Amino acid sequence: MLDPTNDSPLRIGFDVGGTNTDAAVIDERNTILFAFKRPTTTDVSVGIRYALDAVVDALGDQTGRVSALMLGTTHATNAVVERRGLDRVGVIRLGRSAASAVPPLSGWPSALRKASIAGVVELDGAHLPDGHPIAPLDLDGLRRFLDRIAGTAATFAVAGVFSPSSPDQEREVADLIRNHLGPVPVSLSHEVGTLGLIERENATVLNAALHTTANGVVEALKTAVRERGLMVDTFLAQNDGSLMTGEYAKRFPVLTVGSGPSNSIRGAALLTGLDDAIVIDVGGTHHRSGRAGGRLRMGVGGRIGHWRRTDQLPDAGRHRTALRRRHHPPPTRALPRLGRMPHPRPGPQLRRRGASPHRCRCGRGPLDHTGTVPVWRCPPRPVFRCARPLR
Repeated sequence: MLDPTNDSPLRIGFDVGGTNTDAAVIDERNTILFAFKRPTTTDVSVGIRYALDAVVDALGDQTGRVSALMLGTTHATNAVVERRGLDRVGVIRLGRSAASAVPPLSGWPSALRKASIAGVVELDGAHLPDGHPIAPLDLDGLRRFLDRIAGTAATFAVAGVFSPSSPDQEREVADLIRNHLGPVPVSLSHEVGTLGLIERENATVLNAALHTTANGVVEALKTAVRERGLMVDTFLAQNDGSLMTGEYAKRFPVLTVGSGPSNSIRGAALLTGLDDAIVIDVGGTHHRSGRAGGRLRMGVGGRIGHWRRTDQLPDAGRHRTALRRRHHPPPTRALPRLGRMPHPRPGPQLRRRGASPHRCRCGRGPLDHTGTVPVWRCPPRPVFRCARPLR
């Protein structure tokens, strides 16, 4: 309960998950005074308002003691996983002559590309590690690309070879885009990641695709706070568990996609006071496990699905949450039942020297009466090579 004679500052924390929106009020000694849980709605702002109303009602006339409000959300992550609410991005890679072996967005799921990509172009330009230009910047090609996707792309992502050490060309491209199309959001890779081109490019494209989603969350939070008369600073949690301002989150929404497990790990370490512990964060679809105590360990190179990003994510294991609570023992049969692999009889044009139509292709296992060979008797080998017909 609140002590009316105590005027120490209070802090409010929100966790907007895919299933529930949680709110908690803590004092300067990190003691939880109030905690609330409300279902998360399709519109994330509605769930924030419901939880904030519960907090304001509980504080009563002590709302003036609130000094800060922090929000941790998986809204950006859900937008990527569910392929909804993503902006259409125009992807621009600089350094075609040096980085054409791996095309942009290699490894992206086709559904995600269809939902978030308006167009992709590779242009000459970029720099070597020592700052010397690889090739002059192809401004004419950039203008033709902008004319082609005008009205289709809502945001742009620019990634150049070694741009973190020489970002001038990326800035020049951003200026030309705004002069050509107006004040559109542009994400530059040298502001998002480190030297690795593929991971940095993926993170930059994702950052651009989440622009509208992040703006909606930040503005919903500010509106809810302002409507309830709270004069407090608002912050969002980022991947390493630290905080950033709302304006910074608008520019770099990709920094929020791993904040869920970070909040759980850091919060468990703070509230329990344990120096070394395993924390399990159980969600509606997945549960994550990580180690709490000391500095939060971050993984090198984050992943979403099968494609890599250069921004760091917490080093936490990810597992699918079981939908049934009842434990089912494993089957008593220890080994799975092995099937059979069809084995065609090799013709004279495909027979290799020493092979027999009555033995498997590896030359070891005999065929049975059905003309097949058990899978465990024939290790995987390449098909027969064409050779001269045996005479």
